[in-house]
Amino acid sequence: MNNLIKAELYKLKHDRSFWAIALTIILIGILAPSEMLIRGTSGEMKGIDVVIAFVNQNELVMKYAPCILAGFFISSDYSTGVMKNLISGGNKRMEIVLAKLSVFTIGAIIISILFPLVLWIVSTVFFGSGSHLFPNMSVVESIVPMIGLLALYGAAFASFMTLIGLIFTDSGKTISFLFVFTFGLEVAFSIFSKNSPIIQTIYNHSIIKLIKDIPAAILEQTELFTMIIVPILTFVVCAIGCCIVFSRKEIK
Repeated sequence: MNNLIKAELYKLKHDRSFWAIALTIILIGILAPSEMLIRGTSGEMKGIDVVIAFVNQNELVMKYAPCILAGFFISSDYSTGVMKNLISGGNKRMEIVLAKLSVFTIGAIIISILFPLVLWIVSTVFFGSGSHLFPNMSVVESIVPMIGLLALYGAAFASFMTLIGLIFTDSGKTISFLFVFTFGLEVAFSIFSKNSPIIQTIYNHSIIKLIKDIPAAILEQTELFTMIIVPILTFVVCAIGCCIVFSRKEIK
């Protein structure tokens, strides 16, 4: 198991798609406050205020950026013969899937928290530390729990994407399906939840909806139990699904 994890970590460190995504996010995190500084649109906002203002944009990063990584990091292992070699090498299927899930989750968490971290660092340098809008709120009370929640939701999305990546054997199909499914599911929820209390309840307790509520949960200190337990349960359910799917998967 340790050797499998080390191998997956090595692959992640040398994955071009991961570095391309990470560098793009870092660049955006630098450019956003830089534009505010150049145009003078920051007003009296400080570092924490800028992060709170932009954090909902990170939702798109968390939903779609790992889709690309899932296709190249997981599904491509079928076409390249890596999966077959791992199994023929005497490794247990559960150990293989758990190693891949663990390392992919690490990559997804890094992607999920990178934008707000870079944004906060750059904004603090440009506009000062602390918060003008919420003067009594410290970094420990705002940025730290926000990063923690983003990491949890990043892990939850990663577990689902790993499941899909294990089902499909082609990176292109995985990426396409995840993009369409993620976008389509949210559209479907927004349409049908208006007329169905059951669907509305499911949507309100899904990671797709709750990820939008992270700023409000931090500022108002409300629904924190729900905000924490839902991504944890999602991760556990999807992890079990990954083990079941891969145990029955025919490896060619």
